This record gives sequence, C-alpha cells and structure tokens, in this order.
Amino acid sequence: LDEAFEQSKAALKERTEPLSTFEATVFLQKFVAHANTAHARVDMPVPQFTEYLRSGGKLWPVGVRVDEGRLWVSDSLDGYAGLAEGDEIVQVNGVEVAPWLDGLVQHISAEIRGLAESILTRSFRLQTWIEHPGVERFELTVRRADRGLTCSAAALSGEEIEARRALQGPTHARAEREARMLPGGIAYLRTGAFYNVASPEQR
Repeated sequence: LDEAFEQSKAALKERTEPLSTFEATVFLQKFVAHANTAHARVDMPVPQFTEYLRSGGKLWPVGVRVDEGRLWVSDSLDGYAGLAEGDEIVQVNGVEVAPWLDGLVQHISAEIRGLAESILTRSFRLQTWIEHPGVERFELTVRRADRGLTCSAAALSGEEIEARRALQGPTHARAEREARMLPGGIAYLRTGAFYNVASPEQR
C-alpha cells in the first residue's frame, strides 16, 4: 500500500488539471484495490454511468461470465453478432482475454481473484465502460467446440439490450424468487437475484 500510495501521489503531481468526479472515483478505485479486501472499496461511478445511459450511450452487448481468467458468453441475446451461449471469447479487439480482463479487475478490491471475477461478472458492462469508454464495436475471437471464429459485435444502448432480451422469451428472463415446501418436509428456495429486484438501488 505504501508503494501504491507513492505511485498514486506521483501521478497526481504530474497532472496540470483537477480530476473530475468520475476521474477521481476511478483513480481511487485503483488505489484502494491494492488493499485486496472487498470491505475496502470505492463505489462505482453509478451517477455518471446512469447519465451516460440516458444520453443513449452504447455498452458491451452480450452477457458474459468471467472464470479463472477466461471469458464465456452466458447470454448471447438470441445469437447477436453470431455469438452463442457457451462460446469462449479468447481475444477482444486484438488483445488476449487474460490481460484484457486484468485491466477491468484492477478497479475491484477483493481477497482473491475468484471473488474479483465474480464481482466483475455482475458489473461487466459498467466496468467495460469505465476502462474502454466510447468503444463502438468489439472485434471478438471466439472458441466454439474446438474451432475458432471471429465476430464483430457493435455496442448496444441499454434500450437495445432490453429489447433483445425481451424477444428471447421467459426462458431467459431473470429468475424470480420462489419458496415452497416439497414432499417429505423438504424446503425449496430459489434465491433469484441477491438484491431488491423491484428497487435494485436498495441493495
């Protein structure tokens, strides 16, 4: 932390203009991430992200899962850009996935890499926007069933993502919470999302 502090202080001294709120948030995120604990973090720049979405800003298009330095398509939005669920993305815009993911994880403070990747999976579009603002298209190299292919996926607005998700039908809808008793006195609980679905801001 001392070393990270000195590097951060030196970087600030080199600046000639004050940091914006967004820049300060990202700067402090990267510093606090050196603590390697999820209880020491700087919250995401959600107000700026919300304003970006309201102005029609474009996002990373498909749902993904990050696991042990690898990136998998978890929701292709009904085959958007030729992608399919289960595809492994091995390059993004000509960069190997492992170092590309490192650029996103550097914003996240967590005890272990697996926890950081879990947090990254949940906030992937926001993290990608922070690290790669203004990218309008993602050139993806994909591995599918031991063969490679390339896909060119244009960034989508929030409205476009929701519209495509709605077309997929109920099988791709967010799992609702459910609790019921099964025969034999067994209790069944499907947790759904771990936040207030009706009011996601009330976590």
